[in-house]
Amino acid sequence: MKIQKTQNSSPKSGDADYVYQLQRLHEGYFAYMQSNVASDVIMNGTCSLAKMKEAFLPTVSSMTFPLHSPLARLFYSEILTAMDRGLSPKWYGTWVPSQESCYEESLNVGVSALYIQDYYSAFASCAVGLGLALIVLLGETLISHIMRKVRTT
Repeated sequence: MKIQKTQNSSPKSGDADYVYQLQRLHEGYFAYMQSNVASDVIMNGTCSLAKMKEAFLPTVSSMTFPLHSPLARLFYSEILTAMDRGLSPKWYGTWVPSQESCYEESLNVGVSALYIQDYYSAFASCAVGLGLALIVLLGETLISHIMRKVRTT
């Protein structure tokens, strides 16, 4: 209901909608989902925004060609070569503006280090589960053994 209400109050044209959404983002209490390149450009020069370190729905750039185009085979090998040589991050750094110093701090929002103590409950649960599974397996084996003896006598 709230999404529809918000959507109805938003402008419908592409550029106006983008500017409107960025304005709401800077006002606070909103999140904006965008590709890494676009979010890096949006965050450039401002320390009032935070970017999640975790990603979802990873995006991959692609090129489209007409069906059965000989260019597709030509570009495929060249693009793979560029990716294997690590040129993509280099080009990304060349074309995307450099970030301010507060950018690195924003990556740590909501992220905390995990220590071995944090895993004790998981280890205990696994041990209990394995123990119960072993008891059930031994019980089934014992019952199966007893049933075989009863049938033979």
